[in-house]
Amino acid sequence: MANKNECLRWIKDEELVHTTAGFGQNQASVIENLRDQKQRQNVVTSYQKTVLSYSAPNKLEVLEKYENLQYLSKNRTDCLENLAQITGLESSIGNLSVEVSKTASSLVASQKDENDVPVCGTRAQAAAAQNCILGVRDNWQWIKDLLSCAEIHLQNSSDYHQFFHEVKEYTS
Repeated sequence: MANKNECLRWIKDEELVHTTAGFGQNQASVIENLRDQKQRQNVVTSYQKTVLSYSAPNKLEVLEKYENLQYLSKNRTDCLENLAQITGLESSIGNLSVEVSKTASSLVASQKDENDVPVCGTRAQAAAAQNCILGVRDNWQWIKDLLSCAEIHLQNSSDYHQFFHEVKEYTS
C-alpha cells in the first residue's frame, strides 16, 4: 500500500495530465487522443483498490480527491467521444469531394473528340449547344448552391451543439 502523500501526488499528476492533454482538431488526432484517454481512464479506475485500502483517518481526503479525478477522467472521455462523432463527418465530406471530382473527370473523359463535331452547324444545332452549355452551368451552380446551404446548416448545427455543450459544462 502506498502512503497517503504518494497517493495524493499520483492523483495530482493524473489531474494535470487530464487537464493539459490535447483533444485534437481532426479525426486522426481525436481518435488517437480518445484511445489514450480510455487507457488513462482504465488506469484511474484500477487505482481505486489502492484508494480503498486506506484506513479511516487517511481515507476521506484521498477518496474525495480520487472521486474528483474519476469525474474529470469520465468527462474527458465523454468529450472525446463527442469529438469523435463530430470529426467522423470528415469521411462524408471527403467522400463527397471525391465523388464531385470523379463526376467532373468522367464527364470530361466521355465527351466526344473535337473531330467528331461538325464544322458547319445549323442555327438549331447552335441553339441546342448553347442551351446545353447553359444547362451544365445551371446544374453545377445548383450543386454549389446546395453546398452553400449545407455550409449554412453546418454552421447552425455547430452553433446549436456548442451552445448546449457550453451550458452543460458550465452547469456541471
